[in-house]
Amino acid sequence: MLLVFFTLPQSQERLKQLDDAQAQLTAAEVEIILVSSDGEGANMKIGTVSEVVSEGSREIFETYSLFGNSFAYDPSSSDASRPRHTEFLIDKQGYIRARWIAREGTGWSKIENLLRQVEILRNEKSQSAAPEDHVH
Repeated sequence: MLLVFFTLPQSQERLKQLDDAQAQLTAAEVEIILVSSDGEGANMKIGTVSEVVSEGSREIFETYSLFGNSFAYDPSSSDASRPRHTEFLIDKQGYIRARWIAREGTGWSKIENLLRQVEILRNEKSQSAAPEDHVH
């Protein structure tokens, strides 16, 4: 699954790119879930890309932003330094396996790079499930 946190209009070009690559991503068994970073685009239809989360998008963004912070983000400063477009590649067990912050480099801006990461995950040997009881 590709979890995409977006802000309009800044993310529009990337969303179009994902929409254009929908056939390739579907063939690679990648489900795309979009979450508005600012709550503004939550009720919009964005191309044919899977679904846009509308309920709880602010809470989801706040939770995942903990994993999306980078060395460039200063939590003591204004919210302006927080990344506004971030993508997480999540494996079948629900673990975050990779992330891309758009402003920090080209990374997945080329769909081939994203598909390469997806292929690496698909070729990994299955890990055992996490234990049901968590004891310290």
